[in-house]
Formats: sequence, structure tokens, C-alpha cells
Amino acid sequence: MIRQPDGNYVLGGVFTEINGTPANNLARLLPDGTVDAAFTAASGANGPVLALALQPDGKIVVGGSFSALSGQKRLAVGRLLATGAIDNAFMPSLADPGNAGSTVYSLAVQPDNRILLGGYFSVRGGATRQLLDRLDGATGQPDADFQPYQPANTGVYSLLLLPSGKIVVGGAVASYQQGILLTQLHPNGAPDNSFTSLTNSYTSEIRALAVDEAGNIYAAGSYNSAGTGHPFLRRLRPNGTTDASFDYRGNQLNTIKALRMQPNGRLLAGGRLLERMMPVGELDASFLSKDAPQAARSPHNNLGINALLVQPDGAILVAGSLLQPGLNYTTALVRLRDANVLQVSSSTAEARTSVWPVPSREVLHLSLDASSAPQRVQLLDALGRPVRTLLQPTPALAVPLTGLAPGVYHVQVQYAKAGPVVRRIVIQD
Repeated sequence: MIRQPDGNYVLGGVFTEINGTPANNLARLLPDGTVDAAFTAASGANGPVLALALQPDGKIVVGGSFSALSGQKRLAVGRLLATGAIDNAFMPSLADPGNAGSTVYSLAVQPDNRILLGGYFSVRGGATRQLLDRLDGATGQPDADFQPYQPANTGVYSLLLLPSGKIVVGGAVASYQQGILLTQLHPNGAPDNSFTSLTNSYTSEIRALAVDEAGNIYAAGSYNSAGTGHPFLRRLRPNGTTDASFDYRGNQLNTIKALRMQPNGRLLAGGRLLERMMPVGELDASFLSKDAPQAARSPHNNLGINALLVQPDGAILVAGSLLQPGLNYTTALVRLRDANVLQVSSSTAEARTSVWPVPSREVLHLSLDASSAPQRVQLLDALGRPVRTLLQPTPALAVPLTGLAPGVYHVQVQYAKAGPVVRRIVIQD
């Protein structure tokens, strides 16, 4: 589940319709939850969609266990245009590495637009499998500068891209075969030997990862006796050692599959229940878990909460196979806007975000609110299309305007701790 800059949502999973509209495992919803029928009809996949990532230019990378996307042959990964049609310029050369088939479980887009994919596949030819590799962000071909991650007896379910560029990898291990459950890599894929990796020899998996402002890593899943700490959720220091000061005291009785850090530093965790934790691990009493979505009562697999998303205004989207208290039917997506959802205040960021000169010609200068943690700056044309994108921007920066046509544009600043801030500018010859 991803949210586009215009407020639309792209959803992936295992489904054949949404509220009566046919949909093949992939769909787009408008901000009010209605189906974007044109995009949904154009974009379907013939198998489960398990991962989505948004590139700075608005194109959508899709991963999963499929052999066709938008009516074109694509094995496990492909890219869609904003219309939902296949992007024929992006042609990954994935091959089936063996009897297990090819599956992409996780995706991440690096600041330079290159794409990380984790799962089980062969992207470099031959029968050798990779568990984590990197693709060129324009063509989809394997990146020769990246060292593929392919340890024995290990799978990859989750990826976390840190501000430093390093990559935290959440793995999967089968019983009686020692494998790597959690590790960290340098941006080029080389092992980070300063990080304490976690191994195990019993069935275990890390399904979700998150990071806080201090650089602590939250890793959720099912540990099954690996290391020390809670069996479903732990906080790790930046060097990978377990932080014993975080003591999860929630009520999850099975694998936690979704984590999301709120701008106020409180952690949302989804599994059979939706819970919110304070910084030391106790449940947030102001968040009424008993009134939040829970796992649906069904014989099917993948019960409960599979994905979480926090909107810029603080509202929470919850996706999975859900039973909402007070309703007598199963639903797949809900949005929480009750009093127990902390709103994100953008007043400080609004006041401290400056753009000059207006009108502009060759260079646009920006001053951002450092305390609100700026994440992305985009310059949008009159149709809302991004023409310049800067990730992890510094508080003071200059954006070159060379090559842009004269006219009205909007600067959109995305903050981690505040809502988006938009400024209108005019570019002149």
C-alpha cells in the first residue's frame, strides 16, 4: 500500500474485486476510497502483489508472485506508468531460480532512483538465485555496482533503507538450517561488519522493520528463540544489539506483520491486533486497541493486519483481512480518524518553510524546517507532474530551474514530523 502525492492510494494483494469493481490483485483508490476504475482495469497482475514502491517521477514499481502485469509478460517485478499501463522502458530480466518459483516480497527505492528488491529470484542469469539485488532505476537491468545478497538457508521478507544509505535486511529461516534472520548491508550490498547480525536454526522470520529518529531499529515478526528479547517485537540499537530498555507489553499472540512509526515517535504494530506503543514499549492507553480493526475470523491464511500507512494529516490506513468492531462483515481496508489518532501539526513547518525569489529564473532557493525532518522536495508543474525531486534535502538548498518552461509551479515539501507544505511560484524567462 502506497500513497501518491495527489492523495490517491495504490493497493496490492490477493483480490478479484473492490466493492464490486473487478480488480486483479492491484488497484488504485481515490482519496475518498472510491475505485479509480481506469487505472485498476489497466494495471492488474495474474498473481499476488506483495510489494509496491513509488519512484520520484511517479512511476510505480510492483513486486510479487506473478508472470504478467498490465497484460504484459513480467516475472515477479515490473513498473507501471501513472495511468496503470506497463512501462516498456523498464525490462527486468528475472528468471526462475528453481522449484520454489520467483517472488519479490519487498522493494525499496534508493535516493539515486535505483531499486532494491528482496525475495527469491535470479536476475543475473543462470540458475544462481539472489535474495536481494539492485536494479537500474531507468531500465530495470541488474546493477553491476551492487553485490548480490545470497547467503545459504535464508530468505528475505523485509527491507529498511536508512538515511545513511545502509540497508537493513529482515530474513526468513527454516528449521534445522542455520540462516541469517537480520543483518545490515552497505549501500553497495557489502556486509556491514559493524552491525551485529542475528542468526537462527529454527523457523523464524522478520516481516516488518521501522526506524526512529535516534536511529534505533524496530524489527517485528516471529523470532522463535533467536537471540534475546520478545518473541514478536524488539528494538535494536543502530549497531544491531538488542535494546533491553524497550519492553514490548502488548497483546499480540502471533507474528507481527506491519510496523509504522508515527511523527510523534509512537510505534504502530499490526498483526492479529492493531496496537500503539510508547517509546519504552508499553501500550499507549490513549489508543483504544479494542475499538481498532482486528484479524477476521476466517479459515484462510494471511489473517489480520498486513500493512499500515500514516497520512500527512495523522490518519491511519489499515489493510489486511479485518474485522472492524461493530460490523458483521470482513473488510480489507479502513481509515482511522477517531480522537485516538494523533494529528500531525504542520504550523511550525509552515511558518519556517521559505521559497525565493518569486518570480524565479535560473535557481530557486529554499529554507526548510530542520526540526520537522524534511524528507522530500518536489517541484510540480501546472498538471501536478513532478519535474524536480530531491530526497533527504538539507535545510538550505538551491534547486536549478534550467530547462523548465515559464509558468506557474508548486513546491511541495514532505516532512516526517509535520504535514506537507506547498508554495506557489512562477518561473520566468
